[in-house]
Amino acid sequence: KTGPKLFFECGVGKKTRGEWSIVNGMLRIPGKRGIKPSVIRKKAKKIPNDSLIEVYVSKIRLDHGSFEVCLSREEALSSYKKEKVSASKLMPGEQLSGVVRDVRPYGVFVDVGANRKGLIHISTVAKSQDCYINKEEGLKSAGFARGSPVQVVVLNNEKKRLEFDLYVPEEEPIPDESSDETTTIELKSEEDEEALAWGAYNNEPTKEISTVEADMWAAYAANESNNAEEDDDDDDDYYDEDEDIEDALGIGSY
Repeated sequence: KTGPKLFFECGVGKKTRGEWSIVNGMLRIPGKRGIKPSVIRKKAKKIPNDSLIEVYVSKIRLDHGSFEVCLSREEALSSYKKEKVSASKLMPGEQLSGVVRDVRPYGVFVDVGANRKGLIHISTVAKSQDCYINKEEGLKSAGFARGSPVQVVVLNNEKKRLEFDLYVPEEEPIPDESSDETTTIELKSEEDEEALAWGAYNNEPTKEISTVEADMWAAYAANESNNAEEDDDDDDDYYDEDEDIEDALGIGSY
């Protein structure tokens, strides 16, 4: 019912009720239904039956305790299918990766791993390319040929009609290098000024300033020191505005 097959002993077995048995890998012979037996025999003869050949597992059916094989690694990988997600669960605005599966005059159908394909309308492609798109040939020329990868965003998903928009990544803002340089220079200037002041206060003139500038900073530091001594002598005249307000409100004693 499912077409002609060949079976290969691959050294695989299964254990049922404590007993081991050989499980042969099944190879499907490609061909349409109703293929003539003579054609099947010709295809089977092309596969050597008296020597070891490489086969690749393409499907495993644990429920039946069987597996299928093929003759090429590429075919085995292509036969592997990821579990499909429900298209009804896709929400507008959701970003997805897909592959173009069909090209039509009005747009392309994209497979995003759901149980239903979505449409990118030709007008969407024309808008993104900012030019006229001439049906299938125009879509292919714009990079939407069958098998092309594409990034999409769910545009609409109603009444089993899944529509996609093209995903356009946002451009990152270009940093303003001039403002950074200005900030760096200003910060460096403040740091230098502070270093010069402390150096003069400690009577340690730095090499970056002249003797005249050092004398000016030293005089400034000496003046500040005298002011600090005078402040110490005026402790009796100390006035705290916050404390005065608290006393006036009757909360200073708490």
